[in-house]
Amino acid sequence: PDTEASILAELLVCMCGGILVACVTGMISAHSVERQSPRGKFNVRMNDVKEYVIHRRLEASVGKRLQTGYAAKYQGKIFDEEGILNDLNPSLRQEIQLHGCEDILRSIPFLSRFVSSGNDKLFLRVVATALVRKCFLPGEQIFTQEQACRQRAFPAHA
Repeated sequence: PDTEASILAELLVCMCGGILVACVTGMISAHSVERQSPRGKFNVRMNDVKEYVIHRRLEASVGKRLQTGYAAKYQGKIFDEEGILNDLNPSLRQEIQLHGCEDILRSIPFLSRFVSSGNDKLFLRVVATALVRKCFLPGEQIFTQEQACRQRAFPAHA
């Protein structure tokens, strides 16, 4: 650089380059953090589901049901619930599992004789620990009359 103008121009170009690198780095970092959040994982999963529907050439109605099923199951966020619960002590894990289904369990008639025996919290905690959450869409067939019964279903929503 011979003149003040060329020095100033070179300095300006270097500053613009530094600002551009900082902006790109910030955007990449923000995108990475977003993908790792529960909401970001959900968005990634939904995009994967859309790509899967296209790849398998599923009918539009089936693809829509698949996307609706994922949205109902994860409710906008994906957590490693099993990993979180496994890190807890058994008492706290049972309490958290019971929290999600206590009203349902208390409303089941054949469980009422156990619930009214005085050890209802303990009994309900043990039952809640054994439950596995499954999501079904309205109108979806859960089982048929001819199927052998290896599990019981407790609908959480009407």
